[in-house]
Amino acid sequence: MCTVIIRIPHGDDQPVQLLAVRDEDPGRAWDPLGAWWPDRPGVVGVRDRRSGGAWLAAEPAMGRLAVVLNREGEPDLPDERIRTRGALPLDALAHRPLDGLERMRGFNLVTIAAGSAEVTSWTGSVPVETTTLAPGTHMLAHDDVDDPRTARIIAWREEFARASFDEWPALLA
Repeated sequence: MCTVIIRIPHGDDQPVQLLAVRDEDPGRAWDPLGAWWPDRPGVVGVRDRRSGGAWLAAEPAMGRLAVVLNREGEPDLPDERIRTRGALPLDALAHRPLDGLERMRGFNLVTIAAGSAEVTSWTGSVPVETTTLAPGTHMLAHDDVDDPRTARIIAWREEFARASFDEWPALLA
């Protein structure tokens, strides 16, 4: 399951810190960080070769980043009618509304901008929920933010909260 760890600073003098791990489908082909979308100047991301979308995208000049994670919830539609979630990070960076959700599988969309982070969640039911994260360290996988039903959050969230940002990669080793 994909996992995102986010540290929201307690003051305005520090940036939001993010560590994102994509392991939902390690066999799915993707292209490394790059400017893959000519119609979106200034946007870089990790492009999904199958759908052309992104699981993680950023607009560095604007200080914005978005990452999408899978979540439970699925429309009752044949696969060919389901819209890819890979459009969500690109749409979030472009400030586009989240349209066509009734044709999309469940997701958590993390958007970071202006020193804050929001998580927008879709489980196949209306309304879509958006949560602004409070200062501190948070983890997100396929359920809610800091969800005690998620074993990896229970096992690791406090460890990441205690560690400095420089130590985060060592916790994954």
